[in-house]
Amino acid sequence: MAALLGLAVVAPAASVAADEPPLVTVSAQCDRASEPGRVRCGVEVRPTKDEKIAWADVSVVKVPALCTLLRGRTGPLEATAREASGYRFALALVARSTQKSELELRVRAVVCSDNKGCRTVTVSPTTDVVVGN
Repeated sequence: MAALLGLAVVAPAASVAADEPPLVTVSAQCDRASEPGRVRCGVEVRPTKDEKIAWADVSVVKVPALCTLLRGRTGPLEATAREASGYRFALALVARSTQKSELELRVRAVVCSDNKGCRTVTVSPTTDVVVGN
């Protein structure tokens, strides 16, 4: 019985002024695994306010030492949900031992609105990978 363990991250793009609200929210979580083996993770990207997502991808920046990554980047065509209201991505790791460590990701998106055009945003969420007790 896998329990979800996650950390939601909200961060503005580097190109967005400090007084502007963030363009997207990103949540990342990995299923808790009771023993070594496959660990599934999910990433969700949602636009804020009147924005729409035109494109997004997710890359793994740092994988825990005792895990093997099955794919380093998941592009927009591999997204499990791909809509203007949000993208969802599935990732998988293979844990070789019991552990608790952090998975670092990079999410990139193109966010568009009627009055401001399209802008790029990069967010770097992290989430815990927990295998065993």
